[in-house]
Amino acid sequence: MSENRERDISRLLGPGWAKKFEGFLTDLAPVGPATSRKYLAVVKSLLGNRLLFSMDDSIRMIKRKNRVYVRAAIVKFLEFLEHEKVLGEDQAVVWIAKLPAVKEPPAKPREIPTVDEVYQVIEKLEREEQRIARFMFATGCRVHEALGVKLRDVDFKTGRVILYGKGRLQKKPRPTKLPLDFCAELQKAAKADGILDNETIFWPNSKASLESKVDIFNRKLKITCEAVLGRSTGSHDFRRVFATKLLEKTGGNLQLVQRMLGHEKIETTLKYTQYMDRERDLNTTRDIMENISKDSKTAHRKL
Repeated sequence: MSENRERDISRLLGPGWAKKFEGFLTDLAPVGPATSRKYLAVVKSLLGNRLLFSMDDSIRMIKRKNRVYVRAAIVKFLEFLEHEKVLGEDQAVVWIAKLPAVKEPPAKPREIPTVDEVYQVIEKLEREEQRIARFMFATGCRVHEALGVKLRDVDFKTGRVILYGKGRLQKKPRPTKLPLDFCAELQKAAKADGILDNETIFWPNSKASLESKVDIFNRKLKITCEAVLGRSTGSHDFRRVFATKLLEKTGGNLQLVQRMLGHEKIETTLKYTQYMDRERDLNTTRDIMENISKDSKTAHRKL
């Protein structure tokens, strides 16, 4: 077998491979809807019209893009090929080892909206989108988590809500709490719409998939943000503002914010510290040390 043949998978993929790959990502990886779409786009670009996987093409794409998600998409696709018996047992591990590492440059700090700007945007949304946005901002959840909440997940008496990440496949769903006045508003809307326990509390009458609902909401939010703020702001920015304010108000309690955001790794939560008000941090530190100095008679005598 030639070197070129060793670096290609010559078996053509069937017309239903994309749907199977999405199912693999959701059920066996698992990743969320947005990540699934991103991975699928990478693989489609890599395979081209031939639907032929090439190791050389993969290496070139990873080096050219130099993005972590591109390499991760190719890794998941190799695992999928092994799962589908296109690759032999443990062959994916060998191929993955040949993929180059990625040294992605650090991202520039993203400008996030202020709390006032968030409320300005929410105010201009239509009624149902308003409720979705308010829910997201109150809980810090992802948009697909908000749109996936069902009536049975909400305790309207206490305001307690159970959030499920990654298409309700998350092994440890996390609890959160809503403001009671907002919870009463949601309950009233649910009764008016006649929502059943197994139906979603947002857009319950829509037959669209969760993925389509996410796209629709993000598109409407983007249009409103551009009209109100003059710039594009995504739904994930609500989560960034939520995390930043929690960090500032709790004195940088990363463990609390990690639990509220549903992060598996504390390193992911650490990324949100870049949005904190650094000048206020410096002033707070100075004030604390000044007060300690004033309270200590021993320190003054020694000085």
